[in-house]
Amino acid sequence: MQFSLIVFVAYFAGGGTDWLLAAELFGLSILYFTGTVFYVKTIIRERHNVRYYRMSVGYHLLLFAAGLLLFPAGIAVPLAILLIRAIVAPRTKITVKRSGMLEFAYSALLLCAVPVFYHFL
Repeated sequence: MQFSLIVFVAYFAGGGTDWLLAAELFGLSILYFTGTVFYVKTIIRERHNVRYYRMSVGYHLLLFAAGLLLFPAGIAVPLAILLIRAIVAPRTKITVKRSGMLEFAYSALLLCAVPVFYHFL
C-alpha cells in the first residue's frame, strides 16, 4: 500500500487536479501489486501448493471482472494478460530470475495502457 501512495504524489507533481481519478489509479495500483504477491508466491515459496495457485488464479479472475466493471474497458486487456500469466506461468519451469524480468514487462504493459484508456495523452 505504501508503494502505491506514490500515485498521489506523482499525480500532484504532474499537475493533476481530478483527485477521484487519482484515487482510481491508486486503487488500480493496489489491485495490481496485490495480485503480484499471490503470483510470486506461486512461482517461489508455494510453487507446488495447489491452494495458493487457486488463490492466485481466483484473485486474478476477480481482478479481471472488477476491471470490466470499475475501470475503462481497455484496462481489461492488460488484466486479461495478467490472468493468463497467473494461470500458465506457475505450471511451467519458469525461473525466479525470468519471472522477475517478465514482471517488469507486465508492469510496463499496465503503465502504458493506463494513459491510453484514461485519455491522459
